Amino acid sequence: MSRRRYFLLDETCPASEVQSMMGRVVKDIRLPLNRFAPVEPLDSATTRHNTQDILPSILPEPSCSSTRKDVLEAVTERGVNFALTSFFGIDLASSATQKAELESMEVKQYSLKQPFQIFQHLMKDPNYGRDVLALLNESWRGKAFMVVGFLTTSGSVWKLDNRRSLTTALTANVPVSMFAGTPSALDPAVSPRQSATNSQSRTMSVAQEEIFAVAYNVVKLRRQFDGKAPRYVKKSAVFGGSRRAKSSEQALGEDSDDEVEGDESSSDDASYDFGTGLSAGMRDLGTEEEGAHFEMTE
Repeated sequence: MSRRRYFLLDETCPASEVQSMMGRVVKDIRLPLNRFAPVEPLDSATTRHNTQDILPSILPEPSCSSTRKDVLEAVTERGVNFALTSFFGIDLASSATQKAELESMEVKQYSLKQPFQIFQHLMKDPNYGRDVLALLNESWRGKAFMVVGFLTTSGSVWKLDNRRSLTTALTANVPVSMFAGTPSALDPAVSPRQSATNSQSRTMSVAQEEIFAVAYNVVKLRRQFDGKAPRYVKKSAVFGGSRRAKSSEQALGEDSDDEVEGDESSSDDASYDFGTGLSAGMRDLGTEEEGAHFEMTE
């Protein structure tokens, strides 16, 4: 099983995106077409700078598997306790389960080799680098995600299940001990409980090829103090480790024990470097980051 995690998309991408998907930097890992870099030209006057225009051989040959079935499940649980007084309390517990089953005639896996070197090469293109930095500037905490692999399916049957439950419990203790002088452990208690469950299920068939899952590496914005730069800030794009999956996310593949995601440092914001060395969060990414900068002053 691949060590990369392929995240299930909220909306699949058509087969027409296969040629230009690899090497894109996206804002949302589940909706990669919502906002991405490089920006596609809207008129003929603008120079094309999609990833395959910069590096025509960027799309590798896929590996294929047939008659395949995949099952993905993600569970999210939350609990809240309110102790209003020593005699009254409220417990709220909720859970959400998402399950997806995919049966397909054929699945193709595209996996980018040496993504760090590919990122370096792409960032040398001034238009690509400009678009990536613009995306990082507007992204939450200066973080985005480079596409380093994806899965396509054709002749597929999807079964999607969503289940949500909410449980509310009230606890009320009658303070008899305060008046009778008896141990508080003997106070009677009332604990009414109410549960509600909502579930949805749907099945659909798709004949044509589509991208349904994508793997990413993290790209972060690095701000470096520079006394000669305008506003004393020089910005660069930093290439990090693989985007790892949380328990609440639906993803295919297995995380490596020694993988570094690049966005799990104690400071999750875009990093700042006020010296000649890297900040603590950036040092965690290792030597690859030190060469993966594209600088632009503002």
